[in-house]
Amino acid sequence: GAKKRWAAIPEIHETCNEKKPDPTPQPVPVPPTSPVKYVLGLTPSNVPPVVHAPPQVLCKAQSNLFPGSINTSKEDFTWEPEGCQFLPVAKEGVEQCLTGKKVLFMGDSLTRQLVEALQGEVRKAVVTPQDARESYFFPTQGNGSVTYLIANSFRADISPSRQVTHPSRVAVAAESDITVYGSGMWDLGQHSVPIDMYLDNATSALAILKEATKGRVIVNPMHYTNRSVCYTPRKERLCYRCNSPAKVVAYREALRMAAACNGLPILDFYEITRHGYHHTRYPVPHHFTTGDGIHFNRKIMKLEADVLVAHMCGDLDLTYPTECDPEGAKKRWAAIPEISESCEENKSR
Repeated sequence: GAKKRWAAIPEIHETCNEKKPDPTPQPVPVPPTSPVKYVLGLTPSNVPPVVHAPPQVLCKAQSNLFPGSINTSKEDFTWEPEGCQFLPVAKEGVEQCLTGKKVLFMGDSLTRQLVEALQGEVRKAVVTPQDARESYFFPTQGNGSVTYLIANSFRADISPSRQVTHPSRVAVAAESDITVYGSGMWDLGQHSVPIDMYLDNATSALAILKEATKGRVIVNPMHYTNRSVCYTPRKERLCYRCNSPAKVVAYREALRMAAACNGLPILDFYEITRHGYHHTRYPVPHHFTTGDGIHFNRKIMKLEADVLVAHMCGDLDLTYPTECDPEGAKKRWAAIPEISESCEENKSR
């Protein structure tokens, strides 16, 4: 059947000498009525990119931002939702909004990257101290400040500087106008906290933060993690290579549920960071990442800062997760071997 179809098309079976240039001008092909969506600005070299007019309806809630894609055509990347137009807050508006405010970020290194990106929104020059792995802050107008404190685990039996609920962390949160908490990878990896315990610990810790801050807490669940391209020197210790996709999803779900059970909003960058890894092929790191499979470059983190600022200083509504069923979740997770097995067991797959 295929051979019959090919026989009816002269260009397929004619020889090179038989095929002569056609002097007749060829008509310009008409673009399809339903244009191909070019994700992340990656287009075939022989096809001109389709320029879409931005939707006129402004995004009013975090849920309106997805699905969407990253536009890389400008110096600064922009996040373009499919159904509405997302307008970042201007730098002047950010400075005015943060005047006199104390903003606290607690979490892991990805949370620190978000602080660095926010610093770029406020100042033209971003200078991160060499010792910023543990903590740092930068001042804003009117005696305001943005502070980062490392707190990458809900466990209480590790180094005090890593504990979310250590009294030193809770005291700073109580004095802040808003606290943003984001983590998950360390309890998933090096700290090896079982999923059931992680959910219980997260629920209790967020309850403590909520009480101390009078509810001024935003929870940032774990980012997209591309385990297959993580080849940092610490890859075995952090156990990213052997964590199954089901396990990563479960830990994200656990933190969302902990927020729901405490009535706290979430700020979820999963879709933005997932697009940041789109078309990544090991071992060549994608230009959206730092190459270790965990962190992202400044342009991607600026997209996150844009969304965060739209919540704090604009009119973009936060998302309040509603599912609070710890026992039901634990039963679902128990039925999936990849979630409950240890790192060594997972590695043997």
